[in-house]
Amino acid sequence: MGQAHPSTADERIQWVRMMLAHQGDCGLMTRLSREARVSRRTLYVWRDHAEAALRTAVGPPTAAAPQPTNPRQLLTFWINHRTARGIQGAVQEFTAHGVSLATITAVLHEAGQRAIRLMQTQRPPTMRALALDEISANNRRGAYVNVVDVHSGAVWASEGPLPVDTESWILVLWELQACGLYWDRVVLDGGAAMQAACDDVTPEVQLQGDTWHELYGCAKTRARLQRALTQLERRTPAVAEGTRYLSKELRALLAAVVVRRERLLTTGERPDELAALLALLAELADSAPSAQRMQLQQLHPPPAGAPAPAAELCPAARPGAARPGRGAAARAPSPAGLGLAAPTDTGLDQRRDPGGRAGRLAHSRTGAAGRLG
Repeated sequence: MGQAHPSTADERIQWVRMMLAHQGDCGLMTRLSREARVSRRTLYVWRDHAEAALRTAVGPPTAAAPQPTNPRQLLTFWINHRTARGIQGAVQEFTAHGVSLATITAVLHEAGQRAIRLMQTQRPPTMRALALDEISANNRRGAYVNVVDVHSGAVWASEGPLPVDTESWILVLWELQACGLYWDRVVLDGGAAMQAACDDVTPEVQLQGDTWHELYGCAKTRARLQRALTQLERRTPAVAEGTRYLSKELRALLAAVVVRRERLLTTGERPDELAALLALLAELADSAPSAQRMQLQQLHPPPAGAPAPAAELCPAARPGAARPGRGAAARAPSPAGLGLAAPTDTGLDQRRDPGGRAGRLAHSRTGAAGRLG
């Protein structure tokens, strides 16, 4: 058995530093061997050990050997990654080693069988309140039927995908009764198949609607009302602006003198303008909300079978009315035909009234009637 060298640790560290700093110098190992009274072979061993320690201290960390993935880890990944390929990618990312799809599928299948056996053996001895629900399967091919304990949240049954009908629910409820589960209340949504199955299996048990579906229906109704309100709020300013503009144009057309494009409207042009304006008013009433539509229709109620309103406002628009240049004297529309008050003073002829008193009187009455219109 060899004896330890009598040198101290500090001395050996100093020698190792010299050997590492002057590697390749000729005669260094011989000189150190003579001074330290150590064989050159021992010096080479010390130098190699020191170099290996330095590489371990300052080099990159050594990757740990991959540990096999246990079933609990795979099931933990399954909570957030519902597919086998998703679990495989998560394992590769977090554990730096892979796992085959066959292993993942086998672990999930075994966990499912253990969960089924557990649900079949765990049955409470007391009466329970059950919640029934259906979850649509992929591509709308049937549904997963679920029975959950209202108070504890335990899942008593989860089958599927099954046809969404009364027979499927009857079989599920019969199986729960065969396993020793009994209930005195059932909470469900408005599904007809579930209600019919409960009435057939346990007709004496009270059925109660769940609040989630009720609140969900209320939320959908509120959203529809909010959309309708938004549409009304958008339409109301447009209807108000259209009514203001058409009222202004109607007041201008009912005046004694109407100027359009720097000239006076003739008796034949005024009815066309009025007809177009009333047509626009009717279109505005059709596009308005119901309450505003009734008010707009009251401005100009169209009587059944009546001629165009413009013809009533201007006698020149009536069929057979005399027009200029057709052998009949052109007649100006009467004030009564325009919806204005007819003057009662018969002395309107300027030749009979040189002072113009009758003309000023008629003009003042016409202006007053136009303002009232």
